[in-house]
Amino acid sequence: MQMPSCRRAIAAIALLGACATAPAATTCVSNVSQLAPALLAAQSNGEDDVIYLVVGNYLLTSELQYFAAADETHKLSIIGGLAPGCASGYASSGSSVLDGQNMTRILTISAQGEVDIGRITFAHGNATQYFGGALNLSNGSADGMYVFANVFIANQVTPGAGGAMYVSSSTQGDIFVWSNLFLANTGSGAGAIYAYGGHNTYITGNTILANSLVNHAGLGALDLAGPGHYWLSNNILWNNEGSDVYDQVGHADYAHNDIGVKGGFAPLSESGDLNVDPGFVGFLSVTPGPASPLVNAGLDTAPGGVGGCCDPSGDVRVQGKHVDIGAYETDVLFRDVFGN
Repeated sequence: MQMPSCRRAIAAIALLGACATAPAATTCVSNVSQLAPALLAAQSNGEDDVIYLVVGNYLLTSELQYFAAADETHKLSIIGGLAPGCASGYASSGSSVLDGQNMTRILTISAQGEVDIGRITFAHGNATQYFGGALNLSNGSADGMYVFANVFIANQVTPGAGGAMYVSSSTQGDIFVWSNLFLANTGSGAGAIYAYGGHNTYITGNTILANSLVNHAGLGALDLAGPGHYWLSNNILWNNEGSDVYDQVGHADYAHNDIGVKGGFAPLSESGDLNVDPGFVGFLSVTPGPASPLVNAGLDTAPGGVGGCCDPSGDVRVQGKHVDIGAYETDVLFRDVFGN
């Protein structure tokens, strides 16, 4: 099967290596009956695995799972947004939507090698045990985990923290959460993300908005835990129930975020942070308008990178003078009008 060119694949996953020269199994899937076996095969096939998802709705009635064998230290990449057949690369419109139908958690991954998850919409996941309403992601190795350009919307976990996502690394592994939208998720403890960082965790260029707490009790939308160090850069954390971010451990540096309410430990350092209305435009919009103070206000040298390949719409990060704060880059056509 002809797959997207190496050049396009590299751009899509931010130089994460899907086109490496090592043996790799590449699969193009268009429905759940193809996706579940692809994940099962990847658990122990001794190869790097790249699973491409064609645009469309993947309606789940049970949880998708990947539990790597003890000696399976190869990479797993799951990338959405491909055109039918995958041969022509990314679709001009549409999304790859993994829909839990309010019946099940969407995806659990327990890895022993690098994990890349990008350009997927996780919707209506519903977990009733453990953490992460849509995605439960852990890695026992020193290899990194990259979650980028995804949309997490209307997922829930009860009981348990992380209405959208739980992510946990070893004491040697890094976590990169880049350019994602977390909207209207619900959890106990943490409405959107519960992060347990064992080493370095980079939470960069995300929009975490309007997430809520089960029974209106808990810490906030983004909950930071674990012995590792955190860098929060260029994020919108706004209008969430409880704290917009809650730091349990006091190991975090903040730069160029727009944050409503901080809870827990104070940042180790803080520079360029704002506390302003993001200036979203349009009904139910999650993109700041051209006059928003968040346009061109991000840190171009954010620790860990500015946010991967692209925003959730597929637009390249850093348009105009500087990267924008939040998950989305504002339309470059409007920038000059407002002098940005």
